[in-house]
Formats: sequence, structure tokens, C-alpha cells
Amino acid sequence: MNNNMWWVILTPPAIVLVAIFAAIVALATWKGKVDNHMITVMKYIDEMREDIKTIFRQLGPTLTCVESPIKLTEHGKTISEQVKAKEWAKSIAPVLRERAVELSKEFEIYELCETYVTHEFEPDEELDVRIREVAYEHGIDKTEVLVVFPIELRDALLEIIELD
Repeated sequence: MNNNMWWVILTPPAIVLVAIFAAIVALATWKGKVDNHMITVMKYIDEMREDIKTIFRQLGPTLTCVESPIKLTEHGKTISEQVKAKEWAKSIAPVLRERAVELSKEFEIYELCETYVTHEFEPDEELDVRIREVAYEHGIDKTEVLVVFPIELRDALLEIIELD
């Protein structure tokens, strides 16, 4: 009788059932590991989201729009008004007019203005104080405030050239 029992256990249907049972156990174990990894990944993604939000909060609002032609955002317009960049640009534009009329494209005029502000622009005492004060009030670097000047100068130059 003992010989008959082994025969029953080793029949093809019994072997198939044992294989299916082993596959189910292996699948359940694998699913548990995947679930644990998913939980870990979700926690990591949540941490990354919070880190990204913190970075964006620290960056603050931008001064220019990412479009062509480059323009000031509402925040950039506020900065420009506070430092009186438009008035400054209208006073400097006639000085750069001759150099600007030689240029045929708007982006070239913008590049001229950017070069002027970066390399030739020296604010007087009053304007320098306004730039530093506005930078301080908005919690930004002085160089960020200077971003509004080439845009305002470009617009003033284009206005003068179009009137000619």
C-alpha cells in the first residue's frame, strides 16, 4: 500500500497542482516585494516634490517672459517702474540711436542694449541707490534688477527708430 501512495502523489495532475501552488507562492512573494518598492518610490517622489516646491519658492517670481520678443512679466514691470528704468531708457536711447539704426533686426538691437547695460552702463548715485533699494525690498540680487534695463532700452530705441 505504501507503494501506491507515492504513485498517487507523483501523478501528472498532482505535479501540475504542486507547480501551480509554487507559482502562486512565488507570485505572491514577488508582488509583496514590488509593493514595498512602490511604497518606497512613492515616498521618494513625495520628498522630491517638496524639494522642488522649496526651490521654486526660493527662486521667486521671474522678471522676464520666456517668449519672443523677450518681455517683462508683471513682476518685471513693477521692478522697472520702481527703478524708473523706462525713464532712464528714454534718456539713453538717443545716445545709442546711431549704433541701433545700422542694425536691421530687433534681436540685434536687443543685443546692443544688453551689451550696453552689461559693459558701458554706470548708474549715477541716485539710480544706483534705487537699484540697490529695489533689490533689497524684493529679496533679489542687484544683477537681477538690471535685467529690466536692456528690455526697456530696446523698446525705447525701437520707438525712436520707428518715428524716424
